[in-house]
Amino acid sequence: MYRPLHLAACLIAVTWLLGSGGPVAAAPVPWSNSSGTANFFDWSDGQNENDLFGSPTVEEGVRPEDGQRFASFVFSPPNFEAASNGDGSTDTVWDRLEVTLQAHPGQKFTRIEVYEVLDYQITKVGSIAMNSQAVTDDQSASRSRTEDIDVTASATGGKLIGGWDGMYFIDFIGDVPDWNYLKLKVTNTLTASSTGSKSSSSVKKHQSQGVVVVVLPEPGMLWLLGLGGLVGLRRRRG
Repeated sequence: MYRPLHLAACLIAVTWLLGSGGPVAAAPVPWSNSSGTANFFDWSDGQNENDLFGSPTVEEGVRPEDGQRFASFVFSPPNFEAASNGDGSTDTVWDRLEVTLQAHPGQKFTRIEVYEVLDYQITKVGSIAMNSQAVTDDQSASRSRTEDIDVTASATGGKLIGGWDGMYFIDFIGDVPDWNYLKLKVTNTLTASSTGSKSSSSVKKHQSQGVVVVVLPEPGMLWLLGLGGLVGLRRRRG
């Protein structure tokens, strides 16, 4: 007997096998401000892989402590959290932001800074972890740069409630040719695990300025004189 449903199922299976090798991932979600102009560069194609970061607020100006111009993408993710409830399981969540940056004529990029803020809680036996990785791909030359940072915390009894903030960076000063057209990718992976009765753990991006990406052009004069601070723009919880 002819069964068209079987044929449809075969076609679906062939499409799945010839495609990505697995279920098709959801399409990236564009930022509400996916393109625009800052004080020394244009950005375009801003998007998130899983839409946990949300859309950024763009800030720009001059840092008073070192006279350095900057532009920053400030992300305040409302629900970027991994949680485990004591059943021996591990919960992992992640998101990747991507954006293309093109310097204005006569400008170049010299540094990308990534500031991270976490809140976490562990009851009895458990652990949490975060990995943040930044990748820059030069759109004018065949080169890329990668930096990352890892954060972990664990407990074997009682209750541990804490927070963490810090930064890491990619430095282009001295690179030849200059970096003036690049794609930036920042990936955050959060992991929470717990074991035993009444144990639990959770880790989440801080809901106010959980991730801040700062873009810097040619260094200002005070920076060149060695007076520039590396943590002047660190975001702290209020």
